[in-house]
Amino acid sequence: MKKVIRYGALVLILYVVFLLVLLPADRLYAVLKEKVALPASLYQINGSVWDGRAAVVMVGNHRLESFAWQFEPLALLMGRLQIALDFNKNAGKLSVVIGRSVWGDYYLHDADAALPAADLESFFSRTRLGLSGNVTANLRELKVKGNQLSAVEGTLLWKDAGLTSSADNTTVGSFEINFETTEEGVKGILKDAGGPLQADGIVLLKEDGTYQVTAAFTPRDATRNDIKQALRFLGNPDSSGKVSVSQSGNLQLEKYLSFIAKT
Repeated sequence: MKKVIRYGALVLILYVVFLLVLLPADRLYAVLKEKVALPASLYQINGSVWDGRAAVVMVGNHRLESFAWQFEPLALLMGRLQIALDFNKNAGKLSVVIGRSVWGDYYLHDADAALPAADLESFFSRTRLGLSGNVTANLRELKVKGNQLSAVEGTLLWKDAGLTSSADNTTVGSFEINFETTEEGVKGILKDAGGPLQADGIVLLKEDGTYQVTAAFTPRDATRNDIKQALRFLGNPDSSGKVSVSQSGNLQLEKYLSFIAKT
């Protein structure tokens, strides 16, 4: 009898999966839009719930174009709900595989993004500093356990970094931070990738959510008063013009990823 129930449950699950594969995405979206408040609005939907596309997705004031999704069914066998996403935003693009385990932990891997710094700032910060330049991200892995980052492997590059709000739109160079997961926690090594500003630093995020940032920024050209003025936003320079930064605190990830606080 137990075998019959087990096989019956398996057949039911496979049948539900089969229905999802065939169910048109626009039909499900129309039903959900009437029943619940959705966090995004989709337009010109094609394909199925399992593998579909939308010409435009609006998330608040953010417009995403050529939005595509594809669920990865093999992940279900390992207790994970996993989906591959791909979209464009203005001059930027992003492709990533994201998921959630049966234990409630979130993760992503194979993230490949290239976005204007201003777009990233508008996503994560209500206070606009007017960041300029372009950010590329190549993240092999990122994990969120509970409400804290537990693992990060990959690289972020901010090219032609600057502030559009400054009087002369000062560009201070390009910067790279390489992340790895160590016994101490998630560690990021900051280096400049050329330009008028030399940068060296370490970011350490521990398992309990506490972080420590130590960094030093030095103008390569002592005659660049615009760089010196920009550095004063970070701290007081020493006799050589170097500004040292040391900051610690607790990363409250739920402020930026509101869905974490609901789990």
